Amino acid sequence: MEKLKSPSEKGFSRRQTLRSKSRSESFFTTILKTSKKTSKRLTRPEGVNMLPPRFLDFIKALTARTERGEFSWSYDDNNSFVKLKENDFSLSLRYSFNADEKYAEYVIYYIDEIGNKEHRFYTNQTWNDCDFIRRLFDAAQASEMRLPF
Repeated sequence: MEKLKSPSEKGFSRRQTLRSKSRSESFFTTILKTSKKTSKRLTRPEGVNMLPPRFLDFIKALTARTERGEFSWSYDDNNSFVKLKENDFSLSLRYSFNADEKYAEYVIYYIDEIGNKEHRFYTNQTWNDCDFIRRLFDAAQASEMRLPF
């Protein structure tokens, strides 16, 4: 087996070896800096949603009715959680921030009180429907606010 030769044994001067090393280090440093600058959060094409279309329509109608004052939600600010309990259904919505991926996410639990079934849905800010859920969450938080005027 042949012994590996050092750069000086291959005929390179110390200066040439250091220069090539610094070039490769600067190359990798440049790549690292560039990748940090160009890394972007994943976004979906317009109209791509995580929630099923029928449920998203329900969310939009529920948001509008909440904003009109037809529903009063309970809000737990310690857990970033809102809940609505009606005769036919219950809906709870939990917000969290995913520190690893650096985006907001929502988990929605819809409980059909008549059929006694629970349905779980998830979305995050990389999906287009997240704006609708965030608006519902904000409207639900504000539904019981007491404002001075």
